[in-house]
Amino acid sequence: MTAILTANRINKKYNPISATLELATCSLTLERGKTYIIKGKSGSGKTTLLNILGGMDKPSSGTVFYEGKSFYELSDQEQSRIRNEEFGFVFQSYNLIPELTAYENIKLPVFFNPRKKVKSNAIFDVAAEMGIGALLQRKTYQLSGGEQQRVAIARALMMSPAIIFADEPTGSLDTATSRMIADLLVRTVRRRGTTLVIVTHEEHLIDADHIEITIDSGKVSASEDTHVLFGI
Repeated sequence: MTAILTANRINKKYNPISATLELATCSLTLERGKTYIIKGKSGSGKTTLLNILGGMDKPSSGTVFYEGKSFYELSDQEQSRIRNEEFGFVFQSYNLIPELTAYENIKLPVFFNPRKKVKSNAIFDVAAEMGIGALLQRKTYQLSGGEQQRVAIARALMMSPAIIFADEPTGSLDTATSRMIADLLVRTVRRRGTTLVIVTHEEHLIDADHIEITIDSGKVSASEDTHVLFGI
């Protein structure tokens, strides 16, 4: 496996004056095609870490390298391009537009990235992967929570991103649906060779092989052989 994203001595401060840490200094490497689970209680700093890795929140100090380039030193335009084309995002609240159909929601990344060529049948293909091919003409408010999250995952996959960042993707679902959606997400990205980073507070969400990163009050620890260094 090869590294796709590396964070070098990153941290995040609540208050730069008092230097109170939201995320303690840590370094980690994400490898292509692997699944990572960031676990911790509410407010522990796990979403902060995800946002820094996903290019949405600049660290107070340290550097994030994506494909060997210092992400936060790139132009705003290039950062935006990477987030839109090479990163995919899945959220707890789905972030779908209720007035649009499932088809139109999935197609949104294509609308915002007209330069990138996408196969004409790509929407139908990704919908089939998610098992929602028969639901494409329904408005999202007509769908169940599990169906809406499948639409959100399909949308995140539309541009064939290198990394999927999922922030509590099953947090609004019941236990049985959570496991089903998590398993579907893991199987799909593994088949595509995509790196997956999931934030969750749920125990035993995924049975498949994964690397576990735990955050407790901003301090990062990890399972063995994860290329994670903390407190450095």
